[in-house]
Amino acid sequence: MAGVLVIVARPATAAVGVAVSAQSDDVFRGTSLSGGRPVASLDLAFDHPSGFYAGATATGVLAAHSGPRGLSLQEYVGFARRLAPELVADAGVSHSDYTEYYVGRDAARYSEVYVGLASRHLAARLSYSPRYFGYRRETLYGELEATVRPRPEWRLSAHAGVLGYLTGASPPGASDTIFDWRFSASREVRGLALQLAVTGREGEAGGPAARRPKRQAVVFGVSHSF
Repeated sequence: MAGVLVIVARPATAAVGVAVSAQSDDVFRGTSLSGGRPVASLDLAFDHPSGFYAGATATGVLAAHSGPRGLSLQEYVGFARRLAPELVADAGVSHSDYTEYYVGRDAARYSEVYVGLASRHLAARLSYSPRYFGYRRETLYGELEATVRPRPEWRLSAHAGVLGYLTGASPPGASDTIFDWRFSASREVRGLALQLAVTGREGEAGGPAARRPKRQAVVFGVSHSF
């Protein structure tokens, strides 16, 4: 859920989805949250014909010296409404908890409320947080994602986002505005989705992420949905 816009049709009946995935890095809005180390995730999602949806993602990281460790738990609930045959509006709230592995000492957490529009090939979302990653500063994040399928088994996407700090004290080393981008390609092979993504950002995230200054990354991933 976090960091990726998903363009989907509302199900005719209530549906529960489960997905498992592994990636070479956990890059969120242009910043690595796993310190460039591999991660594995379990996703649970529920969609109701009324438009209500909810889900959760648990992510673990392969730590440098201690082996697998928990990294984050993210939950979200929202409501989607079809405005036209190929246009859906949605609104909801998400919450993220990060373990001591991410920050080095203390846990970090934050919540966001969001509104969005999605069509067959284009999705846009605006998200507001009163305490982004636990800092006493409000943020507004806008993102746009375009998706095409040149062939049924291929999916190509381009993402652009901008994060602005609105009020309060900024995290140490943070820029007032941060731009991020991502280009990705995925292919379905025998029930698996193989993905290659190139990501980057302009501006510094600050806080614990300031110790991870890498601005561009190539991420490999594989996932399977049940």
